Amino acid sequence: MEKLFHVRNDLLEVARVGDEVRTLWAAQGLPEDLEMPVTLALEEALSNVIRHGCTPGEEYDIQVRFTVDDRAVEIEISDNARPFDPLSLPPPVLDVPIEQRKVGGLGVFLVRQLMDEVAYEFRDGRNHLRFRKSLAGTAPA
Repeated sequence: MEKLFHVRNDLLEVARVGDEVRTLWAAQGLPEDLEMPVTLALEEALSNVIRHGCTPGEEYDIQVRFTVDDRAVEIEISDNARPFDPLSLPPPVLDVPIEQRKVGGLGVFLVRQLMDEVAYEFRDGRNHLRFRKSLAGTAPA
């Protein structure tokens, strides 16, 4: 099963796409315990694209592809914003008080922690961030 969402450069779209993915999740009978990590990773990554990759007031072609097979759930976010590899960011330093931490990087860290695979590439003039969560060893919802 595959579903493609077209997303506007608007943070309200994050909630809309998250809601649609949750609806698809239930319709596909996917494991309930994996829904939260996948939708949280999606919402974090998509909000980062809109907040940091897009210039307010400009139009962008942002797409979210949600794919399910018998082994995994995969989400790919692609956009035509400026090239940026979020996986190039160093991991955040978590063992210092919050007021001493450098701003940023927690979202990418979170996606990496929640997903089994995370990959980025810039091809055909577009950023492509792909992440997968394995369905192996989980019981149906």
